[in-house]
Amino acid sequence: MMKALVHQGPGRMAWKGRAGAARAQAIELIVEAA
Repeated sequence: MMKALVHQGPGRMAWKGRAGAARAQAIELIVEAA
């Protein structure tokens, strides 16, 4: 999945990266709470 994002270009990766970062933070919180 990560390679696919890189191949899509910098513009798309900018907003996908932002969403990915938010998702990663949410996952971290869930993992810590579990």
